[in-house]
Amino acid sequence: SRHRNVLSWEKPFIASCLVQIAMCDRPGDFFFCASLFMSSDLSPAEINSTLQTIRKQLIEVSLTHTPAELSDEQRQTVKASLLWLNEHSEYQTLGICADSLSEAEAALKGYVGALSQPIQVDIPARDGAVFLKFNTLKNAWYLDGYSGDSRGVLVTYHTSEAELDDVNGTYGPFPADLF
Repeated sequence: SRHRNVLSWEKPFIASCLVQIAMCDRPGDFFFCASLFMSSDLSPAEINSTLQTIRKQLIEVSLTHTPAELSDEQRQTVKASLLWLNEHSEYQTLGICADSLSEAEAALKGYVGALSQPIQVDIPARDGAVFLKFNTLKNAWYLDGYSGDSRGVLVTYHTSEAELDDVNGTYGPFPADLF
């Protein structure tokens, strides 16, 4: 299996997420968040059930042109969901639409730091709104000007494991400062 291990700095976040969701009287949320920490112990049916719950919740906040306004609790749930999908994917592609390159770079570093590993990218200066695409498998980026009004971060998960095919998908846009 190609699942990523939970990093040591993620454990306090996951524990915090478990406490927050356990207190909010939403057992479905508690199950999928708890499974973040122990997904290797889940049966294929439980993984599929968790995956379907996560997809439904992420799609609900993804049906917008710009990032949805998320409460603190929703932000934690979205983070937990993205990290769970991350654990079951092989790599991710990020698409970032931002008002400036510095905003796009900050979002890139936050998301890649949470989903993959901290990176150092040397992107040439550019004025105005930008579209920045990044592939965590190749550590490759693409930058272009952007004249549209969408803003935020799209996250696409990729896996070649047939039993996890539903992990493959694009979610967002999410706030640039989510991570």
